[in-house]
Amino acid sequence: MATPLDLSELQVLIVDDVKAVRQLLSKSLNSLGIKYVREASNIHEAMTTIANSPVDLVFSDWNMDDGDGIDLLKKLRNSDDDRLKYLKFIMVTGSDHKVMSAMDEGAHNIIHKPFTPEIIMRKLELLYL
Repeated sequence: MATPLDLSELQVLIVDDVKAVRQLLSKSLNSLGIKYVREASNIHEAMTTIANSPVDLVFSDWNMDDGDGIDLLKKLRNSDDDRLKYLKFIMVTGSDHKVMSAMDEGAHNIIHKPFTPEIIMRKLELLYL
């Protein structure tokens, strides 16, 4: 029997310009046992949070006010800081045609909207088991 995945200490950042989506994703993550969830509404806030707080995993929406999730992913992957360069990153999108672009830029996985806690858990198991 497989050991259940313990996510209780995982530090997560949700980046989405829509507060309701951030709240829904945060609630879903909390239901999976993730206690440490931060939120950012745009790339600037995300980069500030990542620079000043421990973050293990980023969930990023595609479209935001100051760019898109690919812009954020590129900033992280092009960083001289290995902590940022190798930060785990899951793109959240409602569009199938964006999947390959996100994976090509270094996203670890994709979550399609609408999502459920079960879908999120499957993606996390792929990432951490």
